[in-house]
Amino acid sequence: MAERRTYWRRPVNARVRLRHASFGETGGLTRDISDGGVFVHPEEHIPELVAGSALTLQFVDSVNPDLQFNMKVMRVLDEGVGLSVMNYELNGVIYDLGELRRQWELYNEDSGARPAPVSIAEDEYRAAVSA
Repeated sequence: MAERRTYWRRPVNARVRLRHASFGETGGLTRDISDGGVFVHPEEHIPELVAGSALTLQFVDSVNPDLQFNMKVMRVLDEGVGLSVMNYELNGVIYDLGELRRQWELYNEDSGARPAPVSIAEDEYRAAVSA
């Protein structure tokens, strides 16, 4: 079977918080992270999670724990779940993943000047969630 991943995965063990209306909130630990997603070992088995489900993820120990990532469940295995990043939210505003990459590049350039993030429209977000 041919490899379908677009991004390289990096082994990262980070504490996360997962939220969904069907199960509420639970913690977890990442196994690996790429530019497009993350694999998470939830603290508890979550039978409600199926491929295609949408949920939110927060990195507990992040320098900005208020960042909330909107994720789509891509696969569910006995040892955890593979999640794809759809977009992220900060202070109630939704941003696309390209904006996160742009902010990260600016941060790494250490230019001192940080332009305001460019949000995406709510209808674009809803279309992405239902896709």
